[in-house]
Amino acid sequence: MAITDRNLSIGTQLYAKYKGETYTADVIQVEGKARYRVHGQEGTFNSPSAAGTAVTGKARNGWAFWTVGEPPIATEPAPASETPKPARTRRARKAKAEGDQPAEVEIPEGTVGRHANGKFACEVCGAEFESADEVTSHYIEAHAS
Repeated sequence: MAITDRNLSIGTQLYAKYKGETYTADVIQVEGKARYRVHGQEGTFNSPSAAGTAVTGKARNGWAFWTVGEPPIATEPAPASETPKPARTRRARKAKAEGDQPAEVEIPEGTVGRHANGKFACEVCGAEFESADEVTSHYIEAHAS
């Protein structure tokens, strides 16, 4: 949880979890001013943001990055799946061929479009229709054979 009380007393420990690791920083006093020392880092920092930036290598809002209190509980990463998911395939639309036997024809993605006037359009030739089904039928008859 982000730091809400920005008046941190000397000796306060700060914790942050970043990329699966927990980082710790202390509020210390140097020459009468509060400074932030990150464990494992050289030097001190003038603000929690500078300390957070030292950890991540990117600009950080230190008040949101660090938390006060107990360090976060380390969690075990979920085991990686051994077999990747198969790629998703597009289902072919069924169209009626001449006669009663239905034939399967693959309708390429992007074939059915919509014009500004609200009508559906065949993106191959630009012909306009009232429904997407009419465009599909048109595509099968005019372009798929």
